[in-house]
Amino acid sequence: MNDLLALVGSAREGGNTDLLVSEALKGARWVGASARRVRLLGLDMRPCLGCLACTDGRCHSHDDDIPELLEAMRGASALLFATPVYFWNVSGLMKTLWDRMLPLAGLDLTAQPVVMNPLLEGHQAGSIVIQEEAEGPHSSICRLFFERNFADFGMTNVGEVYGFGALHAGDVRGDDGAMKAAFELGKKLVE
Repeated sequence: MNDLLALVGSAREGGNTDLLVSEALKGARWVGASARRVRLLGLDMRPCLGCLACTDGRCHSHDDDIPELLEAMRGASALLFATPVYFWNVSGLMKTLWDRMLPLAGLDLTAQPVVMNPLLEGHQAGSIVIQEEAEGPHSSICRLFFERNFADFGMTNVGEVYGFGALHAGDVRGDDGAMKAAFELGKKLVE
């Protein structure tokens, strides 16, 4: 059975990002998949040191929660990355996660140029992005972030959901389109 692991890069539990993730998890469960949420804020997650000692698929620089999370990511068939927009980009929590995902890149530093043999090859991936501003060109920064990283890590980009005009916790509840799209994305990730 397919399963979905949702990685939430919001510091606000129960906020707009969380609400859309809840809808996606409901969608995944609707089709019989298991689905769970990991709030990055609750993890011991230190920044990447850029030491490149992780080319064997494991981080050797920190003793924190990330090695266990990376194993959970490898074991899931679908990954959902959810973030609010912070200064036109993904949140710091989400960026730190992607930095720490370097062990999953499968880097071959002996090849010139460096070659990636991603350990998430074939995983389904999707994104949820919440922003305070109305729909506009700034959303493309997050879109590009996820599109490029999904491709580099060998994941299949199943889709994205954007919630616009959501500043205060709960605002996204008024965006029926985003709520329905999140539910559908959850289903699509695991079908």
